[in-house]
Amino acid sequence: MDDQNLIATLLYRGEGDTLDFKLQQYEFENADDDKKSILLKDILAFANAWREGPAYILIGVRDGTREIVGLDKDIDDSRLQQFINGKLNRPLIFSYHSVEFDGHTLGLYKIPVLERPIYATRNVGKVKADTVYVRRGSSTAEAKPEEIARMGAAAASPSHTPKLQIRLVKLDADATPLESLDKEITDVECPDEQSIPNYPEPVRAPFGTAILSPLLAKNENYYRQLATFIRERAGTVGFRLEVQNIGDAYASDLTIKLTVPSAPGFRICDTEGLPNRPNKNRNFILPRIYSRDKNPLDTIAFESGRGVETATFFLGKIQTGETCFSAKLFLVHPPESLCEIRIVAHADQLKAPMEIVASTSIQVVRQRLTVEQIKGYAKKLNEEEDDGE
Repeated sequence: MDDQNLIATLLYRGEGDTLDFKLQQYEFENADDDKKSILLKDILAFANAWREGPAYILIGVRDGTREIVGLDKDIDDSRLQQFINGKLNRPLIFSYHSVEFDGHTLGLYKIPVLERPIYATRNVGKVKADTVYVRRGSSTAEAKPEEIARMGAAAASPSHTPKLQIRLVKLDADATPLESLDKEITDVECPDEQSIPNYPEPVRAPFGTAILSPLLAKNENYYRQLATFIRERAGTVGFRLEVQNIGDAYASDLTIKLTVPSAPGFRICDTEGLPNRPNKNRNFILPRIYSRDKNPLDTIAFESGRGVETATFFLGKIQTGETCFSAKLFLVHPPESLCEIRIVAHADQLKAPMEIVASTSIQVVRQRLTVEQIKGYAKKLNEEEDDGE
């Protein structure tokens, strides 16, 4: 579930052992341990709560009325992780980030289901050492000895967990697995736009008179758009992700993030990010008409920054034995220096993020495209269209 749908869902729920609303952000930056420990205590209480799904703390919402007032101040997640996990008996997996929702910025903490009990090994402000805090309903309390014993027994008993297998597959009908993404692409150098003629070119009549085409709806940029189309398609590598759950338990809120290093002119996209084949009979490119199925992996978020290109898939829930395929993904003009693709999977039932590395080998062939080749390609497309009529 993406953040927008998640927050919309949380706003319809009441506070309890999986949800808390806060009007203002926790005091953290430049705060002493007494003030910081309020956040630590709440995180510990949710981590030890008796629940089957993730817990959330939503900042910037007035409890009771669910009025959205917005985030008053943000906190760096890495500083939160360092503060909390340096004081506990075992790592506490959680995340924090700000989210734009309904014209406001909100803060969202997420605590997945974890192995318990989790507690501080030394006094931190109001948090006492070796004390297990637990969320009961909408309040926080110290766990009773029998509760702590049950937590330990549950941790020691055999657990059912999901086990994910993720791999790259070809775009063919059989989804053939790829041991390595090996591809030769062409770096096409197009002519200068000014040297590419308009379409259609005027026909010279007797006595040197230029006669324009009687069809007034021609796309004069057709040759130029076709050159761009040829260049993009020649420099593109396509594949899908295959995700299998071969474990004995489902995984929920599954998110898969694919990351590759940035390079000049290189990008990651889905089918919508590729150029359409231009239409010679219009002054615009006809929009695609998509028939989307119900596969949640068709939802992809793309980001570019900090030296990496990222594609994030939101899968949701995957049952044991289930296999899913992502939407088509394309590397457009990848560099020859690209040698691997990093894939990280997060899910509530995974004890730690799963990471795999897919190797790549890209060979780039350079080719100069001439105006005559563009015209020849256009002629071939026109003949194919005529044959199809």
